[in-house]
Amino acid sequence: MGEQSFSTGKIFGTSIAFDSKNTPYIAYRDSGSSKVVIIKYENNTWKLVGTYVSKMRIAFNSKDVISVAYTDYSENKITVKKYYSLSNTWKPVGTNVISDDWTFSIYLAFDNKDVPHISYQDANNR
Repeated sequence: MGEQSFSTGKIFGTSIAFDSKNTPYIAYRDSGSSKVVIIKYENNTWKLVGTYVSKMRIAFNSKDVISVAYTDYSENKITVKKYYSLSNTWKPVGTNVISDDWTFSIYLAFDNKDVPHISYQDANNR
């Protein structure tokens, strides 16, 4: 779908989510820049939605609002942000930082009331 390659280097840690219109959003870590890139497929091309510097997961709520949970390497903690398409901005969800230590294996999902739920493993295996 779209261009054959949308990254200049190797990619790692991919995550994919679809909105209710079946639009695919892909998040991946680009080895060339070491950043997490979020793109969506729209009008027969991949468009940049945002970039971060960590491990991540993406998910949609029932209103097609995409959110990202990611490890903020500057603090080694999980941050959750929501995308506002009208202003093309990402804003923190809740207190912004939700973990106490270095994290691994992040998962993000919404329940039927659009409450985000994050699971992860931290460095202390809690």
